[in-house]
Amino acid sequence: QIKLTQVKAENSPDQATERIVLAAPITKDVPASGIVDFTNVATFQKNENRDDTQGEFWFLIEEVVPELDENNIKDGVKYDVSKKWIKVTVTDDGAGNLTAVKDPTADDEDLDVTFTNEQLGSVKVKKIFDGHAAPATFEIKAEYTIGDEKTELTLKTTDANVSGSGKADDPYIWEIKDLPIGTTVKFTESGMRVAGYEVTSKFEGEAGTTGELVAAKEAAEGTFVNTYVYGATGKVSFKAKKIFTNGDLSAPTFQIKLTQVKAENSPDQATE
Repeated sequence: QIKLTQVKAENSPDQATERIVLAAPITKDVPASGIVDFTNVATFQKNENRDDTQGEFWFLIEEVVPELDENNIKDGVKYDVSKKWIKVTVTDDGAGNLTAVKDPTADDEDLDVTFTNEQLGSVKVKKIFDGHAAPATFEIKAEYTIGDEKTELTLKTTDANVSGSGKADDPYIWEIKDLPIGTTVKFTESGMRVAGYEVTSKFEGEAGTTGELVAAKEAAEGTFVNTYVYGATGKVSFKAKKIFTNGDLSAPTFQIKLTQVKAENSPDQATE
């Protein structure tokens, strides 16, 4: 809603020691076009009882806003809380006609004032520990830049606003709200190593410990998954070379055999 209030003041209303509200404020809903018309809201006169050519009239136009936080945000919308003052001076052309002159004058689109609200977005990052219990504490770093200001956050499993338990069917969920739509948020997590387990870390199915989400009206979502497999593994490779002196290796058939053995000491000396 947009509200218009007519005021008479001795000077600029923001500095006036006294303001006289000349008429009840007019409030109108904002239509889909975004244009609110306040038509013929005041009538000026000059006669033996009244002379509106003396002094100035002021009109305050402002948006009717709900209770906002310290950043002028409510339910994902950042409101324009500015107060727009328009001064009206009434002049007499000497032929019985009064003219109301606005200052500032309307722009090229015949608009006197403009209010700009911003729909904000958010991102949700999730964390799953698959194959092992979640640790008592765990962190994901988040960073993003709005204008020239860079913000760095540490998302912790101990945060008051985190939900979930870290299980596949109940992941930890953090939501970063009130971001300009299109803001890219980069996340970095360190993974979690557990003795005796192989661990793989993925973000949205891609191997790695970093990921990005772009803020949208309906929160963009992404999930980090640590998968644990019990039992450490290792691999070894060998190469053997066969030399056939004065012979042609391509003619006869030679074979090399490898046998894996576990022994209590050197196999040549082992009793078993």
